[in-house]
Amino acid sequence: MDDLNTIIARNIRRLRQRAGLTQEQMAQVMGHGRPMQCKLESGERVWTPARIARAALHLGVSVPRLVVSTAPPAGESGALQEGEAA
Repeated sequence: MDDLNTIIARNIRRLRQRAGLTQEQMAQVMGHGRPMQCKLESGERVWTPARIARAALHLGVSVPRLVVSTAPPAGESGALQEGEAA
């Protein structure tokens, strides 16, 4: 099972890509540089509550959406899509 920081990093990376934003563009709206964005998205740096809230705002999602794992449990295929029930 992934730790919370890894889940947040994966969700933010996926939603950023879905929004068509580069790491450079996301870093700019987040108020830091691309190297920091890269480290945050890879899980090398910790997502603080303020960063999580800022990312949610810019990605147009709720904070809980960023902290919930959408990865399938080990041995199962297919992650839940937004709006699908468990």
